[in-house]
Amino acid sequence: MAQNLARGVSDNAVTATPAALHFDFTSPSSVVAVLRLETFVARGANITFAGIDLLGLAIAVPFSVQLRAQRDLWAADSETLGLPLHASGWQPPTLKAHLISRHAEQLNRGAVWRYEVFCAYWRDGAAIDDDDVLFELALNVGLVHTDVATLLADATQQRALTQQMTHNRRRGIGDVPILEVHGNFVSPHLSDNDLAALLMV
Repeated sequence: MAQNLARGVSDNAVTATPAALHFDFTSPSSVVAVLRLETFVARGANITFAGIDLLGLAIAVPFSVQLRAQRDLWAADSETLGLPLHASGWQPPTLKAHLISRHAEQLNRGAVWRYEVFCAYWRDGAAIDDDDVLFELALNVGLVHTDVATLLADATQQRALTQQMTHNRRRGIGDVPILEVHGNFVSPHLSDNDLAALLMV
């Protein structure tokens, strides 16, 4: 599946409605939303994937009752899309993973990076806030180690991304996933037909 995610933009994306999916790697609902919307991108949807670190802390915290309930709620849908949700230990901060995500997107590796991180956390239980884990995942999707190391050591870029996430929270993005279209927030879990109509694909 990861190979299928490394794709160019369809010609239909020129006329498709621009949209942004706000998501986090530790959100079970985000797993389903991202994997579903990747299929719409393959059909020509013009979707930007905008990461937000819901935790907003510097350390991981124990898996909450709420997160466990969300995992159980979305487990069947995620499994249908090819990704089992097994994580149950810790919820880590995701700022660094999102920082690399932006870098990967510039190299047309954004989709495979998102899938790699989702698998590492939800399937394998990896600590996706750990630099060594992130280096390994980056290597798996073809990113250059030195580029990633430079990125993770750049406090200015981390601060800028944090400020952007704070701005998005102030705009009303308090939970994810949420799909933004023309400044309006809608659920990304609409039916396939409704999403196709909304995204004009």
